Amino acid sequence: MSERHPAKAWRSLRSEGDAEHGSSAFPYAQGRIISDTSFPLSATNAAPPPFTTRPPVVYLAIVDPNHHVLPRTYEWNAALEQGFGKNDVLTLTYLGAAGRKLIRQDLYDAPNPNFTSEVDIMTNGADSSYNALQVQYRHRLTRGLQALVSYTWGHSIDDASFDSNFLNTPPGTSPCSVERGPSDYDIRNTFAGAVSYNVPGPHGGWAKPVLKNWSVNTIAYAPIPGFCYSLLGEL
Repeated sequence: MSERHPAKAWRSLRSEGDAEHGSSAFPYAQGRIISDTSFPLSATNAAPPPFTTRPPVVYLAIVDPNHHVLPRTYEWNAALEQGFGKNDVLTLTYLGAAGRKLIRQDLYDAPNPNFTSEVDIMTNGADSSYNALQVQYRHRLTRGLQALVSYTWGHSIDDASFDSNFLNTPPGTSPCSVERGPSDYDIRNTFAGAVSYNVPGPHGGWAKPVLKNWSVNTIAYAPIPGFCYSLLGEL
């Protein structure tokens, strides 16, 4: 990795010193961890960490002021709907979305002798796109029964998504165009269905207050094969 000097190029957001020695290179924030102690603190433990503006810097988090703007998302859709008889409807929908100026965080591990540990650099250099086609069938309430079934094919693409660790690409070693690919949360095929049935109850007698207005409801959700699915029921 080529040598970089982030402190000269970007404004510092935070600098945390060594946990034991309390050293720090920038005055925006300093931290100190004290363990195995009692209160009141001794004068040594209560003393603030020493202040310095000279490297080496143990930890640094910075943001690029030239690109730190508000992220934005654009969404659009188009749908066709066709009815069959009085109670059945088929809908075909196209969904699209584009994320621009999204936050991206790159981590550099000891990039040069002035920065001896972690350097986090945040920019608005990420973007994303999402396209999906959804087919939905709805059966309106007739004789106590209503149902909905839908299938969605979708594809999410970006250059900086993550689902467990913010470090998701070789940081800063390649252009975003090379890192662009399916999102970590990309799910191509999704099936969902729901059925609700109003159980007929007695029209009179002692059982009417107990057995009136009952219904059975079921919801099923299943991503692509190989993933878990959910089945919910309610009475």
